[in-house]
Amino acid sequence: MKNILLTTIFISFSFVQFIYSQVGPVNYLDTTSATAATSMIAIDDINNDGLNEVITSIAGASGKIGYFNQQSNGHFTDTLTIIKNAPFAYGLKTGDFNNDGFRDIIAIGGMQNEAWLFMNDGGNFPTCDTIDSGISILMNDLEVQDFDGDNDDDIVIIGQHSIDLYRNDGNAIFTKEIILSTSSSSHSLECLDLDAADMNNDGHIDLICAETEGVVLYINDGNGVFTPNYYSQIPEIGILIESIDVDNDNDVDVIMTTNSNDTKLFLNDGNGSLSFSHILSSIPTLKSLSSIDYNNDGLKDLYLSYEHTIAVFLNDTQNNFNTEVEIHHDTTLIMGYVCTGEIDHQNGEDYIWSGGNKKLAYHINQSSLYLDKNFLTTPKLIYPNPSSSKININAETPIIQSKICSIDGALMLKSNKHSIDIRKLQKGSYILIIETKKNTLRKRFIKQ
Repeated sequence: MKNILLTTIFISFSFVQFIYSQVGPVNYLDTTSATAATSMIAIDDINNDGLNEVITSIAGASGKIGYFNQQSNGHFTDTLTIIKNAPFAYGLKTGDFNNDGFRDIIAIGGMQNEAWLFMNDGGNFPTCDTIDSGISILMNDLEVQDFDGDNDDDIVIIGQHSIDLYRNDGNAIFTKEIILSTSSSSHSLECLDLDAADMNNDGHIDLICAETEGVVLYINDGNGVFTPNYYSQIPEIGILIESIDVDNDNDVDVIMTTNSNDTKLFLNDGNGSLSFSHILSSIPTLKSLSSIDYNNDGLKDLYLSYEHTIAVFLNDTQNNFNTEVEIHHDTTLIMGYVCTGEIDHQNGEDYIWSGGNKKLAYHINQSSLYLDKNFLTTPKLIYPNPSSSKININAETPIIQSKICSIDGALMLKSNKHSIDIRKLQKGSYILIIETKKNTLRKRFIKQ
């Protein structure tokens, strides 16, 4: 039987403090049919004002690409700003494709199965460039990462029968390279969901795909050349995929849902080899799957949607997720896509979701800023400390984003570099929060 956690618990052990997250009430961005059939959501700052927008792709014949502009912390425009009327828009991601400091958008969809590139011109998207068309039969997902290690963002798109890399020359000029297709694969190839992470700890971003062959890892040689590895031991079709360090051993494991409505855990041996562990029997039939450290215990939990419910299932340290925390329930909604991202820049990532048939909403993460075990156990995470000019980050995996916060949680700086200029900070103590694909690290430092 599922255990529904309804209370907020606070546990403190001397200097190290673990705080169970308190999720705020629902905030609706839209309650009309304008965002019905939302297929994907991205959270990013597209006008460089320090506030993140909520960017959506909307499927269906009246689909579109658009965003809700954040005007102040947690306050958004009432209507969707439409970038493109885009029938059957299946998904989108953001990246800085020409290294100008503004976040661009890549989206997939349309009657001709196209990939659309929207270059950011100072917070506006005046043009739409079609970088590919006729992609397989259906386009199901995409990822943006620097796959070839040349310091610019590349794109991978999965169609129903293809996986393609779009290699960036640094100026948003893309060259398409086939990773795998039905004609070149020795296996049945039908791709349904995609994720990206460094699976073998070699510093290169690999691909994790849910396919008709189950869970498949595409190991990156560092130059954007991928080799498929198959790990499902029985015939099964993967539907949703999530890369997550379940057992906190500093490698990325995989959770996959299947056509049998099972949610399966595959553990990583640290070298990119997966083995099936067990079925997560408490997890219901899912609509969408993500992960977040809900209770700040250093373990990633599952953030998901099913039927009429948005919920978190807590990681119990034994590789199980039996305790459900209900975030929102509404019998009038058929829940859809979920993701996490920072709305108010206060207490870590917030919770964003789509009601599927209507409504787009978020909940603010109201937990206090905390210091986890990394405060004590990673003395060389940053150096020099104290510092008067810059701090350097000694992270073992690629950094997605770093943030410097005041002791009371206010955001001061953001960066994706391993070296951060802190000369403009006032003297005093700060918290550096480092987000990598594997985990989130926190360290106090002193600005002299």
